[in-house]
Amino acid sequence: MKKIIIFVLTIMMALTMLGCENNQEIESDIVSFYYSTSGMNGFTKYNVSVNDDKTIFSYESRCVNCNEHKEINEEISDSYLKELSKLVNDYNIYEWDGFDKNEEGLMDGGSFKLEIAFKDGKSIKARGYGKSPDNYREAINAIIELFSPLI
Repeated sequence: MKKIIIFVLTIMMALTMLGCENNQEIESDIVSFYYSTSGMNGFTKYNVSVNDDKTIFSYESRCVNCNEHKEINEEISDSYLKELSKLVNDYNIYEWDGFDKNEEGLMDGGSFKLEIAFKDGKSIKARGYGKSPDNYREAINAIIELFSPLI
């Protein structure tokens, strides 16, 4: 009987832990979003913020080798933030929170920085140099695609 109780408790604990992991979806509104990537050839920055009920999109890109620079600052529909929230959940970007890794000895690799703040005070912060979280490329490509009509 004692073994059965221990077995049942073990299963319950495992299910509880799995349930917590799967319930991390963000349900609060995004109030700011920042993503940048840089490397030897330049940088790209995306920034979205909500100020006085206006959603402002900023974009800056500089290509060193091709001597190009582009900046955009414009008000956008809050539907972009709703779609961005969906992408955060669809790609489990909340699991990236706290990611901070560097490729040892890398001298000319790429880096990224991501910061997302939510209305409820929660946030996601991640950065990497030569390293990135699982599904990074797929998630970032979806985010870039979301904002590409504005660029």
